[in-house]
Parts: sequence; structure tokens; C-alpha cells
Amino acid sequence: GLTSSASVRIDSGNTPPAVTIAAPLPNTLFKIGDVVSYSGSATDLQDGTVPTPTLQWKGLLFHGSHGHPNFINTAGPSGSVVISQHDDNSYYKFCLEATDSKGLKGSRCVDVLPQTVKYSFFTNPPGLQIAYGIDAPRPYNTPVTLDTIVGSVASVLAPEPQLGFNFTSWSTGANRFFQTTVGNTARSFTATFTAPAPVAVITTTPTSGPGPLMVQFDGTGSTVGGELGAIKEFLWEFGDGLTSTLGAPTHIYAVAGNYIAKLTVSNLSGLLGSITQAITVNDPLPVDDLPKPYVYNYIGNGTTLSAASSYLNGQLIACSSGIDLYGTNDETGYIHRAMKGDGEIIARIVSLDPVPDYGAKAGLMIRESLSPDARYFDQLQTNAFGHRVEVRTQTGVTETQIGFVGAFAVPTWMRLTRVDNQFVAYHSDDGRTWAPIAGGTITIPNMPTHVLAGLVVTSVDATRRTCARFDNLSFRDANTSYSLFLPLVRR
Repeated sequence: GLTSSASVRIDSGNTPPAVTIAAPLPNTLFKIGDVVSYSGSATDLQDGTVPTPTLQWKGLLFHGSHGHPNFINTAGPSGSVVISQHDDNSYYKFCLEATDSKGLKGSRCVDVLPQTVKYSFFTNPPGLQIAYGIDAPRPYNTPVTLDTIVGSVASVLAPEPQLGFNFTSWSTGANRFFQTTVGNTARSFTATFTAPAPVAVITTTPTSGPGPLMVQFDGTGSTVGGELGAIKEFLWEFGDGLTSTLGAPTHIYAVAGNYIAKLTVSNLSGLLGSITQAITVNDPLPVDDLPKPYVYNYIGNGTTLSAASSYLNGQLIACSSGIDLYGTNDETGYIHRAMKGDGEIIARIVSLDPVPDYGAKAGLMIRESLSPDARYFDQLQTNAFGHRVEVRTQTGVTETQIGFVGAFAVPTWMRLTRVDNQFVAYHSDDGRTWAPIAGGTITIPNMPTHVLAGLVVTSVDATRRTCARFDNLSFRDANTSYSLFLPLVRR
């Protein structure tokens, strides 16, 4: 049974005052230091002219994404204020509020906007940073053009070092850090930077060993003016006719000998620095030092460049020269084992060294025999002709390309299968999900039960040796259990 009550006063027919702002006019432009006068009045249908004491001016300063209230907070019809310095993206809102005799309020606001000019900043070399700001310098990538408020005192800085570059001069002759009063006209400023020649640094692992020797080079420790990450370009010359533009390349030396590897680095100004590293490649280990039962044979007319191999940490490096795996007679290196009946061979090709002026080839092959004109079925990654599947269906005839899918980026997975006399080539990105290569299926009539299966490498150049790295080699046939995706284990 408890009750409560409240009362509200309602003045029927009362309307809020109508406010008029005489000054400043809407969108008036200001400069830093300007005196902005404001004045206004208000009338009310019920009261007439609103008394002066009930007029209240409020000013708001906006800059960036926020505002500051009570920039002005005065009573009365008029006044003035001096515009002080804030960020370049500032503007003001002048508001007049009037209250009638019944307490009802009316208001009106106008915006006062900055008068700006354009300041443009450049660097030599292009693309470096400058810092500019009214309250504090902020970084900008050049070239950049900024709208800045007339009358502001701006701070300008040329940061250093940048990518190994140090400040030299402003086009105005100012110091690296300076302040300037923004005038009525646009201006441009160029900061010039210079850099010393870069210092090339090489780390190399290893620097010697039996061929084929895989060497990890790293030039990312090179600096400009002591600053890491300031190198624009790398150029490696390995001393065997091959090059790279990577910061940390891996290179395989296929032939025994003494080499001088050279790294040349450049900065944004085009200045160069270089350093060399001696590499010693000893005679290769015997080719029978392979994971058993794999053996190496050179098919065709072998040369002293034909054979080299090494096996370390689950990776097999196979190197060979050879005119080609092409035409009616082959010249190629072949690391192989016996295959009986149905089976398959899988491997991932990790890398294939290029051969200057032409294309090397490496991949998997099932072959009738070691005769140069023997029948075979292969899947190859090539430098010049993409990823392809080839077959020789009759002894002594020219091979035929039956599948072509363009170039897969290495590392890439390969798989060859045999079921009776049908042979199929597959590709995979991860070694788990396999897709047959379009056109890469064929029947080779009367293929013997006992054949060879393994890894094939040819440089397509009898005077040069190329190397390929393989891992995840697995094999299955009628005599061998399945062991998929496991790296080779020496036994």
C-alpha cells in the first residue's frame, strides 16, 4: 500500500530561444595567433530579447580524433580569443547558448577552420623518412605533402641513420633538426643523405669437404654504416659459373677443385662492397658409399665428371654430367635398386642446381636395364622445360613426353607406380595427398618382371655436372616391405 509521487512543471506553449551568431561567420579561416571575435544574441517568442546574463559562449577545440571542451566558457553576448597552436588537423567550434525565463534553452554553433598551405618533403635518395609536426615531429615516408596551418611553428627532423644513410643537408641549408614558422605560401624541402660503401660479410659452412659439397652461404650480416638490413642487393659468384641473388643461398659444388666464392652487396646509392671466401672441394667419396641396396651407374658414355654422391641426415645428393635423357640413347647418372613385379618409388626433390645456358633434369625412373637405349618410364623436374613425364616404350626408339604440368616449385614430391605393365606418375605437395599427372599413365607391353627403380640426374651438358638433393625416399615391390615417408637410413 506504499505510494510515491513526483511533479514536473509543464509550460504550455513555451518555445526555446532563437539564437543568432553575428561573428564569427560559418567556416571563417584562422591562422595561429589570430584574435577571433565572437558576438551573438537571442530572442524568445514569449520573453522577447533574451537578457544578456543568460547568454553563454562555449568553445570546443578538435584535433585528430578527439576534442577539448571549454576552450571558451564565458557569459555575455560577445568576447574574443587568441588562437593558439595545436596539431595541423585542428579546428574550432564556437557555440552560443541562451536560456529563457522558464529555463528552456536554445543554441547555435559555427565552425572556424584552419588556413593551410602545403609543405612538401623529399629525400635524396628517395624513399627515406623525415619527421614533421607542430607539437612534436612525427615520421613520414617520402615523398609526402602535408597541409599545415599558417602561423604554426613547425618542428622538422631528418632521422639518422636510415638503411645505413646519414644526414648531409637540407635544401634550405638548415640543421638536421630545425623549426620554421609556416607562412602563407607553399614550400618544399629536400633532405640529402649519404652512406658509406657497404661492408660485405660472409659466413660459410663448411668451407671444405668431399664432393659433391653442399655449402650454406650467408651474407645477411653485411651492413651499411654499421646498420643491418640496409643492403639493397646481393650477388653471389660461386666460382663454378653459377650465381645467386639470395641473401643466404645454399650451393652444391659438384666437381672437385679449389673455388673462390665472391659476395658483392650494394646499397640504395649503388655503392658496392665485396668479399671472397675460398672453398675446397676434395675428390668425391666412392659411389658405392650409398645406402644399400642402392648403387650408382652412369648410363651412356661416362666422363670423369659423371658420378658423385653423398648421403647425410636423410638427404641424398646425387650429381652427374650427361648429354641428356632424350632421343634414342641416354647419357645420365642413375642411383637405383632392383624392383620385382608391382611396386612404387617415392621421393621428394629438395633442390636442383641450374646449369648455365641450359636446363638440368632430375627425378625418378623405372628402367628395363642400364643399356643406353633401354625402355623406361620417368618423372622429371627440369630447369628449362617444366615438370614432365617421359617414356620409351620400345628399345632404341626416341622417347615420348606423355605428361606435362609446367614447373612445380621445389621442394616437390614425385611418385611412380607399376601394376603389371601399367605405369602411373603422381605429384604431391605434401607427400600425403597424391594426384596422377594428366597424361602420365601408360602401358608398356611385355616389360620384364625384374627392372630397376631409382633416382636420375643429368646436366644436359657433357662438360658440366649438376646436383640434385633428394629426401623421403621410399620403395616397395614384391620383395620389400612398404616404408613410406621415412628418410633413408644407412644400413
